[in-house]
Amino acid sequence: MPRPTIFTDEMTSRICSRIANGESLHYICADRDMPSRTTVLLWLRSGEHPEFLNQYLAAKDAKADYLADQVLEIADNCEGAELTTEIQAAKLRIGARQWYAKVTAPKKYSERLAVDQRTEYRPSEEMTPEQARAILIEHGIDPDKL
Repeated sequence: MPRPTIFTDEMTSRICSRIANGESLHYICADRDMPSRTTVLLWLRSGEHPEFLNQYLAAKDAKADYLADQVLEIADNCEGAELTTEIQAAKLRIGARQWYAKVTAPKKYSERLAVDQRTEYRPSEEMTPEQARAILIEHGIDPDKL
Protein backbone atom coordinates (compact mmCIF):
# COMPACT_ATOMS: atom_id res chain seq x y z
CA MET A 1 0.00 0.00 0.00
CA PRO A 2 1.48 3.40 -0.97
CA ARG A 3 2.04 6.05 1.68
CA PRO A 4 -0.54 8.83 1.90
CA THR A 5 0.56 12.09 0.28
CA ILE A 6 -2.70 14.05 0.19
CA PHE A 7 -3.23 16.56 2.98
CA THR A 8 -6.28 15.84 5.14
CA ASP A 9 -7.37 17.25 8.48
CA GLU A 10 -7.87 13.72 9.78
CA MET A 11 -4.29 12.73 8.95
CA THR A 12 -2.78 15.84 10.49
CA SER A 13 -4.91 15.42 13.62
CA ARG A 14 -3.59 11.88 14.01
CA ILE A 15 -0.02 13.08 13.57
CA CYS A 16 -0.42 15.89 16.10
CA SER A 17 -2.18 13.67 18.61
CA ARG A 18 0.68 11.20 18.53
CA ILE A 19 3.26 13.98 18.88
CA ALA A 20 1.41 15.42 21.87
CA ASN A 21 1.56 11.96 23.44
CA GLY A 22 5.34 11.87 23.22
CA GLU A 23 6.11 10.27 19.86
CA SER A 24 8.63 11.77 17.45
CA LEU A 25 7.73 12.73 13.91
CA HIS A 26 10.43 10.33 12.72
CA TYR A 27 8.81 7.43 14.58
CA ILE A 28 5.28 8.34 13.46
CA CYS A 29 6.29 8.60 9.80
CA ALA A 30 7.95 5.19 9.94
CA ASP A 31 4.43 3.67 9.99
CA ARG A 32 3.35 2.57 6.51
CA ASP A 33 -0.10 4.15 6.92
CA MET A 34 1.44 7.57 7.59
CA PRO A 35 2.94 10.06 5.13
CA SER A 36 6.71 10.25 4.90
CA ARG A 37 8.54 12.72 7.13
CA THR A 38 9.46 14.71 4.01
CA THR A 39 5.79 15.03 3.05
CA VAL A 40 4.81 16.24 6.53
CA LEU A 41 7.65 18.78 6.55
CA LEU A 42 6.55 20.05 3.13
CA TRP A 43 3.02 20.52 4.47
CA LEU A 44 4.41 22.47 7.42
CA ARG A 45 6.79 24.66 5.41
CA SER A 46 4.62 25.33 2.38
CA GLY A 47 2.52 28.00 4.07
CA GLU A 48 -0.60 26.45 2.54
CA HIS A 49 -1.76 24.91 5.82
CA PRO A 50 -1.34 27.46 8.62
CA GLU A 51 -3.89 25.64 10.77
CA PHE A 52 -1.73 22.50 10.63
CA LEU A 53 1.37 24.49 11.57
CA ASN A 54 -0.44 25.93 14.60
CA GLN A 55 -1.74 22.47 15.55
CA TYR A 56 1.77 21.00 15.13
CA LEU A 57 3.40 23.69 17.29
CA ALA A 58 0.77 23.17 19.99
CA ALA A 59 1.41 19.42 19.84
CA LYS A 60 5.17 19.98 20.24
CA ASP A 61 4.47 22.16 23.28
CA ALA A 62 2.18 19.46 24.71
CA LYS A 63 4.91 16.89 24.06
CA ALA A 64 7.35 18.97 26.14
CA ASP A 65 4.80 18.92 28.99
CA TYR A 66 4.31 15.18 28.55
CA LEU A 67 8.04 14.50 28.71
CA ALA A 68 8.49 16.85 31.69
CA ASP A 69 5.80 14.85 33.50
CA GLN A 70 7.69 11.67 32.67
CA VAL A 71 10.79 13.01 34.44
CA LEU A 72 9.01 12.75 37.78
CA GLU A 73 7.68 9.28 37.00
CA ILE A 74 11.13 8.01 36.03
CA ALA A 75 12.68 9.49 39.16
CA ASP A 76 9.93 8.04 41.37
CA ASN A 77 10.37 4.60 39.80
CA CYS A 78 14.04 4.62 40.83
CA GLU A 79 13.12 4.51 44.47
CA GLY A 80 14.72 1.43 45.93
CA ALA A 81 16.87 0.81 42.85
CA GLU A 82 20.02 -0.98 43.86
CA LEU A 83 21.90 -1.40 40.61
CA THR A 84 24.07 1.47 39.46
CA THR A 85 23.21 0.67 35.84
CA GLU A 86 19.48 1.16 36.53
CA ILE A 87 20.13 4.52 38.15
CA GLN A 88 22.44 5.62 35.32
CA ALA A 89 19.84 4.58 32.73
CA ALA A 90 17.20 6.58 34.59
CA LYS A 91 19.50 9.62 34.72
CA LEU A 92 20.05 9.36 30.97
CA ARG A 93 16.30 9.14 30.31
CA ILE A 94 15.64 12.10 32.61
CA GLY A 95 18.40 14.19 31.02
CA ALA A 96 17.12 13.53 27.51
CA ARG A 97 13.58 14.56 28.46
CA GLN A 98 14.77 17.67 30.28
CA TRP A 99 16.88 18.68 27.28
CA TYR A 100 13.97 18.19 24.89
CA ALA A 101 11.60 20.21 27.08
CA LYS A 102 14.15 23.05 27.39
CA VAL A 103 14.77 23.17 23.65
CA THR A 104 11.16 22.96 22.49
CA ALA A 105 9.55 25.05 25.25
CA PRO A 106 12.31 27.34 26.57
CA LYS A 107 9.91 29.87 28.10
CA LYS A 108 8.56 27.13 30.35
CA TYR A 109 11.51 24.85 30.95
CA SER A 110 14.74 26.74 30.35
CA GLU A 111 16.86 27.62 33.35
CA ARG A 112 17.88 30.90 31.75
CA LEU A 113 16.32 34.12 32.88
CA ALA A 114 14.69 36.27 30.25
CA VAL A 115 16.12 39.79 30.33
CA ASP A 116 14.13 42.66 28.90
CA GLN A 117 16.68 45.08 27.46
CA ARG A 118 14.23 47.70 26.28
CA THR A 119 14.70 51.12 27.82
CA GLU A 120 12.36 54.02 27.84
CA TYR A 121 13.20 57.65 28.41
CA ARG A 122 10.86 59.22 30.93
CA PRO A 123 11.93 62.62 32.19
CA SER A 124 10.79 63.07 35.77
CA GLU A 125 10.39 66.79 35.32
CA GLU A 126 11.54 69.53 33.03
CA MET A 127 14.90 71.01 33.90
CA THR A 128 15.77 74.62 33.30
CA PRO A 129 19.03 75.44 31.53
CA GLU A 130 20.33 76.95 34.76
CA GLN A 131 19.66 73.71 36.67
CA ALA A 132 21.39 71.64 33.97
CA ARG A 133 24.38 74.01 34.03
CA ALA A 134 24.61 73.75 37.83
CA ILE A 135 24.56 69.94 37.73
CA LEU A 136 27.29 69.82 35.08
CA ILE A 137 29.48 72.20 37.07
CA GLU A 138 28.82 70.18 40.25
CA HIS A 139 30.21 67.11 38.46
CA GLY A 140 33.29 68.94 37.20
CA ILE A 141 32.09 69.41 33.63
CA ASP A 142 32.48 72.78 31.95
CA PRO A 143 29.17 73.36 30.13
CA ASP A 144 30.81 75.95 27.84
CA LYS A 145 33.04 73.23 26.35
CA LEU A 146 30.16 70.96 25.37
